[in-house]
Amino acid sequence: AHRLENSLKIDFKTIEVPERIATDGAVVRVLDEQTLRKRLAHLATSQPESLTVSLINSFANPAHELRVLEIVQEELPGIPISLSSDILPEIMEYERTMTAVANAYVKPILETYLDGLQAMLDGTALRVLRSDGGLSSAQVAKERCANLLYSVGTSQATLVFYSDLLSRVPQEASPV
Repeated sequence: AHRLENSLKIDFKTIEVPERIATDGAVVRVLDEQTLRKRLAHLATSQPESLTVSLINSFANPAHELRVLEIVQEELPGIPISLSSDILPEIMEYERTMTAVANAYVKPILETYLDGLQAMLDGTALRVLRSDGGLSSAQVAKERCANLLYSVGTSQATLVFYSDLLSRVPQEASPV
């Protein structure tokens, strides 16, 4: 099987924090916030561009991931953060984690791009095509970048459909 970490040239730096959520969402072990803060201080020395938070069974209860988010925002302000429980709240740990990692990988770049594009639109609402063919606000797109990763093919098909549709409309009635 093709693994995401082999596809992306990501510098993985992982820290662990004592905590545990059961598959039914019950807290088995309380999040050790002091240990988390110490490990984040060490991680900060590597100047990460973005972070992924993925804790076991967070799909069942995201409370620990949400608390980690708050602490990371205190300890490492301004760094984009992707929570696995937010990006892909599903039981499969590997898939959930790798999707959140892909999201974190793209997030800083996409945030800059969409902010620049939005500024050029002078107040016009920006909508971004998702991989499933639906539209997303720029704000949601910046948070859930993984939903856009395969949108190029979708957007090409949409463009072909729209172009074909426009070619059938008489010129005087064309919206373009």
